[in-house]
Amino acid sequence: MIIYGKNPVFEAIKCDLVHNVYIRKGTALYDVTFDVPVHILGKQEFDSRFSREAQGIAAEIDDIKTYYLNEVDDIADAKGVVIMDRIQDPHNYGAIVRSAHCFGIKHIIVPRYHQAPLSATVCKASAGAIFYTTVIEETNLSNVCGRLKEDGFTIVACDADGQKAVKDVNSNKTAVIVGSEGRGIRDGLLQNVDMAVKIPMCGSIDSLNAAQSAAIVFYELFSR
Repeated sequence: MIIYGKNPVFEAIKCDLVHNVYIRKGTALYDVTFDVPVHILGKQEFDSRFSREAQGIAAEIDDIKTYYLNEVDDIADAKGVVIMDRIQDPHNYGAIVRSAHCFGIKHIIVPRYHQAPLSATVCKASAGAIFYTTVIEETNLSNVCGRLKEDGFTIVACDADGQKAVKDVNSNKTAVIVGSEGRGIRDGLLQNVDMAVKIPMCGSIDSLNAAQSAAIVFYELFSR
């Protein structure tokens, strides 16, 4: 796959994932030493091949590997897990991964269908955090909740109608569910949670977007 943007490309290089680097001619990156083949492209060719958000640099990497839950042995020892329920916006997907990484969360679980796919946009929005994250894809998130409960996790749903403030949650191991931008968390999945929590707000609008809400919840739960 192709990724772009300075942070994702440099993080992918650190992780030894990059096969080729593409730099737009005139971009101030000539003083950087790369240990992979570098291709200098004219502005027109570069812009025609890559996003205008590329910041003058792109790279070719292998597709990001995803896993089934039963393939991930270290998840039982994690302090936290994030479950995304049908996040459609790749910018939100990447931003949630970035926030999770900043608070020590290494495992992200997403539905195999009806979820924004892993893409260059997700990688850029994550600022490269996606390369340090184990992405788990499962068809049935309700079954995932059951498995995590067996491993000692408390399942917490981010819900504007939640009865408990997120700051009042006290759990050593927490799996946080973040719902889709428009519809929130599916009713069937909500039936599997231990508690639904909200972020108390006092503004004139009734909600934050999915990525903003997730960052606040991660801070409250995982920075203690």
